[in-house]
Amino acid sequence: MGTYTIRRCLLLIPVLFAISLLTFVLVHVTPGDAAQIIAGQEVTDVFLARLRSEMRLDKPLVLQYTLYIQDLFKGDLGKSYRTHRPVLEEIGFAFPATITLTAAAMCISILVGLFVGIVSAVKHNSFLDNLVRSVLLVSVSMPVFWTGLLLMYFFSVRLQLLPSTGRGGIEYLILPALTLSTYSTALLARTTRSAMLDVIREDFITVARAKGLSNLTVILKHVLRNALIPIVTMAGVNTGILLGGAILAETVFAWPGMGRLLVESLHTRDVPMIQGCVMISAGIFVLVNLCVDVVVTWLNPQVKYG
Repeated sequence: MGTYTIRRCLLLIPVLFAISLLTFVLVHVTPGDAAQIIAGQEVTDVFLARLRSEMRLDKPLVLQYTLYIQDLFKGDLGKSYRTHRPVLEEIGFAFPATITLTAAAMCISILVGLFVGIVSAVKHNSFLDNLVRSVLLVSVSMPVFWTGLLLMYFFSVRLQLLPSTGRGGIEYLILPALTLSTYSTALLARTTRSAMLDVIREDFITVARAKGLSNLTVILKHVLRNALIPIVTMAGVNTGILLGGAILAETVFAWPGMGRLLVESLHTRDVPMIQGCVMISAGIFVLVNLCVDVVVTWLNPQVKYG
């Protein structure tokens, strides 16, 4: 297991390198002049040339990327074009808000998704199962921003129970977390239902029931335990979904996290900030998936470490 984990960690290096290269290329091929946007229209050519030199925009793209990688290995993500502060410092202010929102959404997704999936599998082909599947289909089909607007309208505008924007106490977290978790909850519930139905049909479940074990014991100890691998895998995939959805959720609810910071940086072509946000998010995603791979390997006794 230790050797397998080390090998998986080493594989993260080329993955992150590829992400950095792709992000760099996409940002720099996008139409628009970052120096012109920051300086405004009423500036002299001399000032604009000096600004491009300070931002390294006057150098060839290959050299720009080389310098960026060198700084990246030193832990330096550069300085924001917009605020002139270190990117890591700016992200440090927004990162806790995003982690709080993502963690809350993940908890809702796991708790609700597992419960709904288990109930749907146990009540297979019943009215409740059909109702659950219909609700899950609607949840998967609804965009994050639309879900957020609906929740905001009912709970903030109509009922006036919860605040609609900003960050404060737990009451400010409820609507963004529910919005962000809707899609991933539906995916996890469907995965749980499908995985449990596959296990329920196995012969050893019939034997367990024949031994006189209670239905709850059979479901939790035998069925759910043997269905964990696809469920854990989907939970890891949901991390990427939640990080991506956080951009829309934070924008809708004015939540001061990395997603909102990334959107603002895209509007101003703040290249170092865009690259920093993407790399931090990608790093979190690949680390979570590494943990998922290790857990799945541990859960599956038949796996061969390679």
